[in-house]
Amino acid sequence: MGRGVAAVVWLFVVFGCVHSLKLSPCKGGTYEQSWQYTSYLLDEISVSYCDSRTDCFCLDCGECTEGVVPSTLSCKPSIPDKPQRWVLTGSVIESSGSRHYCLSTVGDAEGASLIMMECRVDDFLQQWYYDSASSFIVHNATGLCLDATPETASCFTTPFSSYPYCSPSVDPTVRAQDLVSRLTLEEKCLNMWSRAGGAPGIPRLGVPFLRYSEALHGVCTDCGATYNGNTGCPTSFPHALALGATFNRTLWTTIGEMISTEARALYNQDIAGLLLWAPDINLFRDPRWGRGQEVPGEDPYLTSEYATYWITAMQNTTAPDPVNGLYLKSVPTAKHYADYDLDSWLIYDRSSYNALVSEDDQYNYYFPPFQAAIQRANLRSIMCAYNAVNGVPSCANNEFMNEVARGEWGFEGFFVSDCNAVSEIFSSHHYTHNYDETAAAAVLSGCDAACDKFFGEHLPKAVRDGAVPESALDAAFVRVWTQVFTLGELDTPSLVPWSTYGPEQVDSPEHRQVALEASQQSIVLLKNDNILPLSKTTRVALIGPHFNATQDMLSIYRGTNTLVEDHSPEKAIKSLIGNANVVGTAMGCQLSGDDTSGFAEAVSVASAAEVALVFVGLHPGQGGGDAREDEGHDRLDISLPGQQLPLIQAVFGTGTPTVVVLIHGGQLAVEWLIENVPAIVDAFYPGELGGDAIASVLFGDVSPSGRLPYTVYDADFVNRRKMTDQSIKDNGGITYLYYQSTPLYEFGFGLSYTTFDYQLLSSSVSKFSTEDLEAQLERDHSVVTNYQVKVTNTGPVASDVSVLGFITGNGTTVPFRKLFGFDRVSMLQPGASTIVTIPLYTESLAISKQTTNGRKLSIPCDMERIIEIGSPKPATSSLLLYC
Repeated sequence: MGRGVAAVVWLFVVFGCVHSLKLSPCKGGTYEQSWQYTSYLLDEISVSYCDSRTDCFCLDCGECTEGVVPSTLSCKPSIPDKPQRWVLTGSVIESSGSRHYCLSTVGDAEGASLIMMECRVDDFLQQWYYDSASSFIVHNATGLCLDATPETASCFTTPFSSYPYCSPSVDPTVRAQDLVSRLTLEEKCLNMWSRAGGAPGIPRLGVPFLRYSEALHGVCTDCGATYNGNTGCPTSFPHALALGATFNRTLWTTIGEMISTEARALYNQDIAGLLLWAPDINLFRDPRWGRGQEVPGEDPYLTSEYATYWITAMQNTTAPDPVNGLYLKSVPTAKHYADYDLDSWLIYDRSSYNALVSEDDQYNYYFPPFQAAIQRANLRSIMCAYNAVNGVPSCANNEFMNEVARGEWGFEGFFVSDCNAVSEIFSSHHYTHNYDETAAAAVLSGCDAACDKFFGEHLPKAVRDGAVPESALDAAFVRVWTQVFTLGELDTPSLVPWSTYGPEQVDSPEHRQVALEASQQSIVLLKNDNILPLSKTTRVALIGPHFNATQDMLSIYRGTNTLVEDHSPEKAIKSLIGNANVVGTAMGCQLSGDDTSGFAEAVSVASAAEVALVFVGLHPGQGGGDAREDEGHDRLDISLPGQQLPLIQAVFGTGTPTVVVLIHGGQLAVEWLIENVPAIVDAFYPGELGGDAIASVLFGDVSPSGRLPYTVYDADFVNRRKMTDQSIKDNGGITYLYYQSTPLYEFGFGLSYTTFDYQLLSSSVSKFSTEDLEAQLERDHSVVTNYQVKVTNTGPVASDVSVLGFITGNGTTVPFRKLFGFDRVSMLQPGASTIVTIPLYTESLAISKQTTNGRKLSIPCDMERIIEIGSPKPATSSLLLYC
C-alpha cells in the first residue's frame, strides 16, 4: 500500500448528535431539510439546521479528504472547526477545511448517500442550489433535497431483514449477487473503491462503511480503550523479516491468530477493518530494497511456508456458520503481485518501473509464494503491484490475474490494487490512452477493487460507453463482497464468534509474551569469539545511535505503540543488570550524517567499561538520511551509513572489548566488523519488546537461535549488479540459490551459545527414477522420502535450534543450494537428543520449464545431489536421480 492512506477511518461518532446524509423527496415541515447558511470570515460559511433554539447541527466532513462520508454534528461555537467550514463555488459546496474536495452524491437515485470527492465543476453529482424560500438544498440533477433525517436502515430492520443479502442463511456469493442487483451503477463503482481506508457502503440499504487496515506485524491503527492496565494499543510484533529468521511455523500461526484477534477487537470498537492488507510475500531479491523489511526473506520456500501458516491463522476458518461451515475471522490480502522489489532507485520508480522477468524465473522464483497462498491457505484477496512486468502494468495484467492466478491456480477471491496503482496504468506507465480506458483495462484484466479514485470516477462512464460490460462490473463487485459476507459484517453479532471481543483482547499479557519470544527467537548471532554471553555483573557502556531505540524497533507500517517507550535496549539492560553496572551511555553519532562531535564522549564512556555495547543500524520510515529504508526509498549503499563505522572503530581503539548490535531491516555489509570485533548480534527490527529480547540474549538468559533469512553481500556488490537486473541466475547470480561468489554470510547462517551434532538415521544414499517422480508429482505432490535426523545438544547450555534441510545442485539447471524443509526444536537441554523429521517433497526436486505441451514441472536426471541437514556441520546424504 502507498503512503498517505489513512490507517484508520473514523465514523464521526463523537460528541453530539450524528445524522447521516442522503437525497430525499423535498417536503416542508421537517427540520432535517431546513438548512441555513451562516457567514464567517472571508468567503467561509457553515451549513446547519436546528431542531430547537439550542440544538443545531452542522454539515461536517470530518477529515474532509476524498472518500470520507460527511454527516452532521453539533455545531461548534463561535468560528467553527475546519470540518464545518464550507465555501460556495458556483453550484458546488466545497470544504474549506480541505480545499478541492466537494459534497457529492453516490448516484442519482432517491436515498443516495453523500461522499466527499475531488471537486469537478462539470460533475452533475456535485451540482446544488439553495432555495431560500423553503431553506432546501436541492440536488440539480434529481430535484431531490439534502436530508439529514436519522437513518434507520440496517439488516436488522424491515424490509431489509427479509432481503437475501441480509440473510445469514444464504450463501455469501448469492448474498453478494442479490446486493449488486439492487445498486445503481454509481453505487457499484464507489463500493469497489478503497481510498481513505474503505468503501462508503450503501446507507439506503443498510450496508455500512467498509474498512480496510494494514496488519504486517500487528494491526496498524490507533489505540482503543484500555483494559486492566494495558495500553489499548495493538501489539507490535517483530517485523516479517525477523519472523522469517525464526523458521518457526508454530510461531507464525500463533502471531497470525493474535493479530486477527486484535483486529476483531479493534473492529468492534470502530477502529480497524477486517479486510487486512498483509502479508507482504514478495521476495527480498536485492539487498537495497527499502521494503525488504516487510517480507520473510529471499527464499521462495521459506516465504511460501510463512504465507501458508500466517494466512491460515489470520483467516481462522474453524468457526461455525449456518451456510458453509465457516466465518472468516479476517480476510488477509497477500501483496504485491507480482515481481515487486524496487521502490525508488536512481532514475527508476515503482510507479513506472518495468520489471523484465524471464518465464523460468517467474515460475521458479517469483510466483511460488502466491501459488502456495492460494492453493494451500485458500487465500481470498491479493493486491496487484505498482510495477509493470514485461511491459504490462500489474493491475492491468490479464495473464497474471485471470489466466495464472484464477485459471492455473484456482484463485476464487478478489484482486485489489495498491494505492494509485490503477491511475498509474495511464499516468505513469502510459499503457492506456485515457482514464476511462484505464479503469476498463483494470476491471477486464481481473482487478476488482481499486485503492484510488478511478473506479468511482471513471467506471460509470466506461460502462455507459460500452468499454466495460456491466456484467463484468457486477462479477468484480460480487468477488469482493462475497468475502465481506464471509466476515459476518452484516450479520447479527450473536452469530459471529468474535463479536464479543473487546479491549481485553488487545495488548494482552499473552500477546506481549509472544512478542517477546518472537523477538528472542529471531535474533541471529553472527560472530562470537567467546565473549558472549556476558555476566550480569559485567560493567558495560551503552553506545551508538540505537542504544535507546524505541519506535525504530517497530519497523514500518506500525500501529500506535506506547509500550515500546519503556523497553529500549538501554532501559531493558539497566532493568536486567542494574543501573550500577551501566557505567555510562553515549550516542556518539546519528544514524546518518558527518557529525563526529560525540565521539569523544563515546570513547570516554567505553574506556571506563569492561565491555562496550555499540548499537548501530538503519532507520525505518521517513527521515533518517542515508540510513533510511522505507516504502518509496531504496538504498544506494549497503554499508553502515554516516559515521557509524568510524564510531565503532574509535570505541574498538580504546582496547575495551566491543560487541556490536545491529538494529535494521535490509542487509548490512560489515566486513570490518567481521575481521575485528569479537561479537556481532543481529536483532533486525525486533518489535515492541525488542530491548528486552536483546538484553536477554546479550546476558545469557536466552541462547540465540535465529538464522539469516537472506544472503549478506560485501559492500562492493552494489557496484557489480544493477538493482534492475531481475534475473536470478545471470550476471553473477543473486540470492543464495544462484550467487556465484562467496558472501559475507550465507542464507540460514546463525550461531548459538551451545553446539549441536546432527546424525542421519536413514540411508546415506537414495536412488530414484525421475520418470516415477514426475508421475508422482502430477498426481499429488507427495513426499519422496523422509529424512530422520538425531539432533544432540553437545554444548553447555539449553537452547532452541532451527534445523534446516538443503539440497545441492549445479547452479545452472538447478540452484547451488535450495531449502527444502525445516523444523524448530525448543529448549534442547545439554546432552539431550531429539529426532527431527524433514520430508523431501517432489516439488522440491522439480523446476518449471516450457515444453511443447506447455509449461510443466520436470525433474532433471542423471545427477547426484547432496542432502544437507543442520549447520554448521550438517548430516549429509546422497540423492541419485536417474532417467
